[in-house]
Amino acid sequence: DIWLSLDGSNGTGEKWNIDNSSAKLFNRSSAHTFVMRSRDLGEIKHARVGLAPREGADPDKDPIKQCHLNQVQVETPGHLTLTFLCNHWLSLPGTPGRKSYRKLAVSSVKEEEPAPEATLTTYLVTV
Repeated sequence: DIWLSLDGSNGTGEKWNIDNSSAKLFNRSSAHTFVMRSRDLGEIKHARVGLAPREGADPDKDPIKQCHLNQVQVETPGHLTLTFLCNHWLSLPGTPGRKSYRKLAVSSVKEEEPAPEATLTTYLVTV
C-alpha cells in the first residue's frame, strides 16, 4: 500500500493509506487526486510518503513492489498549493538499495483565490 502523512506546525497527521488495490492505479506519467480529511495541522512543513506491504498479503505477490514518485501536491484549507518534489523510487521494505519511504520538504507554494463557500478542513492530495 502507498501511504502518506503530513507534518505541520501543529503536529503530524495520521498515516493515511491510499487505496491502490489495483496495480493500474499508479501507471507511468499518471496523476491521482485524493481527499484527505485531518485535524488542523497548521502550516504544512513536510509530506511523508511510502510503500508498505498490504496487510496479510504475500509481498512476493503484491502488484506494486516499487513505484517512481515525481511529486506530491497538497491543497490546504488556507488556499495554498504546496508542491513536494521527490523524483525517487519507493520500494517495499527490505529491497536492497531502495528506500521504502521519503520525507519531502515543501519545494514551492502557490496561493489560490478562495472559493466563497470553502469552509471545510480538507487537504487535496495529488500523487
